[in-house]
Amino acid sequence: MNKHTRWNLQDAKARFSEVVRLASEEGPQHVSVHGKEKAVVISAEEYERLAAAGKPRLTGQALIDAMQDPRIKGLKFGRDSFYSPVRDAPDFNLKDENVSSGYKRRKRVAKAKA
Repeated sequence: MNKHTRWNLQDAKARFSEVVRLASEEGPQHVSVHGKEKAVVISAEEYERLAAAGKPRLTGQALIDAMQDPRIKGLKFGRDSFYSPVRDAPDFNLKDENVSSGYKRRKRVAKAKA
C-alpha cells in the first residue's frame, strides 16, 4: 500500500493523474481541505460496485414484468386528447388569383400606402 492515501487539496490538484492512478490501483484516495476530509477519489469499478449495491438495476425486463403483473389485468390505459380548429395559412408563393381574398385586400392596401 502506497503511503499516499490522504492528500491535501493543493497536492491532489497538482498531482491529479497520480491520485486517479492510485485510486484505481490501490484504493480510495482521501482529499482534505484545511485539514478536514472533503472528498474521496475512487475508481470507476468501485463506484459501479457501490452504485449497484445501493439500488436495483432497472432494465426493460422490469417493465415487462410490471406489465404482466396479474394485479393490473383489466386496467385500461387511455390518453387525454382535445381537438382544436385548424385554419389554413396563406401560401405566399401562389399567384394572386389563388390567394385568399383577405390577403389580396391587405396587399392592395399595402401598395396604396407605398
